[in-house]
Amino acid sequence: MQGEFWLLRQCPSVSEPCDEELYVSGHVVVWSRGSSDAAGAVQVLRCFTTDTPVLEVSILSTNNNNNNNNNTEIYNAHM
Repeated sequence: MQGEFWLLRQCPSVSEPCDEELYVSGHVVVWSRGSSDAAGAVQVLRCFTTDTPVLEVSILSTNNNNNNNNNTEIYNAHM
């Protein structure tokens, strides 16, 4: 099944508040970051095009907090 999908999340370990988006459409995956200030700048972090349609995406995010503990988050999406 070819589809369009996106995941939004707050940036895991960036000093400025921002959001990240993982966008998938057919054969294309785009990972971008946008600031939440008035300028609204968007930065494309990675862009991939595959030979076959994308069927699943996963994001693994490990954050360090002030207690030196790692918090791991996994985001999964099936098309």
